[in-house]
Amino acid sequence: KQWYQRRVAITAGIQPQQPAPTPVPDNTAQLLQLQTQIQQAAQQVQLLGQQAAQAYSQAQQAPTNELRNQYYQQYTQIYQQQQQHQQHHNTLVSQHTSLLRGSTTASA
Repeated sequence: KQWYQRRVAITAGIQPQQPAPTPVPDNTAQLLQLQTQIQQAAQQVQLLGQQAAQAYSQAQQAPTNELRNQYYQQYTQIYQQQQQHQQHHNTLVSQHTSLLRGSTTASA
């Protein structure tokens, strides 16, 4: 019994120490927040798309040139807003993808 205990102690002493595993940052909360923001941005893009389509349709059906120009101007403004929201959505998706891949710096 003494020999066995001594053998275990010697063996334990010469075992190479395993390096501590690098802790993986818990990005769950950030991922969930980004998912929510992505969904909201996508909904905003979709809503603006519907509004742009409506303004375009109204412009085509406008009885006067003045009204037509107003609707086309409205369409242009809504379309530009939609493009900005689409870019914001794309940035959020890039950040989400970076986090999923384990990158700690989620830059767009």
